[in-house]
Amino acid sequence: MTIARTLATVTFLALTVPLPCLAEQTAQTLRDMPAGLYKSDNQHTHIYFTYDHVGFSRAHGRFDKFDGQLNFDPQKIEHGTASFTIDASSIDMNVPELEQLLKSAKFFDAADMGQITFKSTALKLTSNNKGVLEGALTMHGVTRPVTLGVTLNKFLVDDELKFCRFGFTVTGTLKRSQWGLGAVPLVGDDVVLDIDTEFVKSVN
Repeated sequence: MTIARTLATVTFLALTVPLPCLAEQTAQTLRDMPAGLYKSDNQHTHIYFTYDHVGFSRAHGRFDKFDGQLNFDPQKIEHGTASFTIDASSIDMNVPELEQLLKSAKFFDAADMGQITFKSTALKLTSNNKGVLEGALTMHGVTRPVTLGVTLNKFLVDDELKFCRFGFTVTGTLKRSQWGLGAVPLVGDDVVLDIDTEFVKSVN
């Protein structure tokens, strides 16, 4: 390929790439991300849980209403804090009878204790994009410490659209009996929590 053809090809590719892609990521490292309070993008946040049905299958559920916050300091990344508030009445099992049971006083007691809350207390980085998040989880009026694994999927400052964004995957295993969530025949005590979430703030 001649030099002229190579330059022509590079020019063509540059002109055909959408502008948001060209301008997208200006933050090269986490320390380049702006400090401040980021809020969960609830259109791009999914909170799921999974439990065992006596070995026959794994049952899946989700919560549909929630809000989260991330307080980020690029100079003190491990001192950042995260919190989530979940509406227990928004539980979705795709089985109405089961949803009513889980909303009852035996379980989440959505009528009197309708909020599930998580507040982080410590973050330890284990690699460039992974960490261990410790915090307090409150369900059914009971508050207990939990440890969650966190993976940072992507971060960017979009100069074109003028926003900053983080994307995380959070996982952990809980024992529902520790929060006083009632025993159910044929249902395991271990519940696997999976959260995919994005936090966003406007660029000043």
